[in-house]
Amino acid sequence: MERNARIVQNMPLVYSRAHYLKVEYNPDAIQEGMLGLIKAVDRYDAERGVAFSTFAVPYIDGYIRTFNNLNRVIKPKRVGTSSKFCYCETVPIDNAEWLSNSQNDLATFVEAQISIEQLGEIEKKVASLRSQGMSWGKIRSRLHIGTPTLDRIRKTIKRKLQ
Repeated sequence: MERNARIVQNMPLVYSRAHYLKVEYNPDAIQEGMLGLIKAVDRYDAERGVAFSTFAVPYIDGYIRTFNNLNRVIKPKRVGTSSKFCYCETVPIDNAEWLSNSQNDLATFVEAQISIEQLGEIEKKVASLRSQGMSWGKIRSRLHIGTPTLDRIRKTIKRKLQ
């Protein structure tokens, strides 16, 4: 079967998986699922005797779950001193840009005063590289660290920002 025809024929599978993962109203998550479908179409080998839908589901789910995990919005946190509290929903670009998945789509983060001295050496490197516009994949390659390690570092930095 032709590549484009297989993609079009299996698009409902992406919508089905998005519904199962409870992201059916998020067009960006659907788009990520479509990327997973395309990757599955490119890697599918009919000679192995596996149904295409069975083969494609892990790719589609993986892309959607990765997108969801990287685009979680942090709830605003109450910040301030003594009786003066405010709920802040923005953060200066220089503090939040490296946390975002894309340079144009910054997530809402808590405004906090954080000094670079609070971060560990590897955390400083990750923050610096991300603020320079480097992608997460390039950061992993440059620092020779795996995805789980980078995710842990990102969570640590987010926690320190809150």
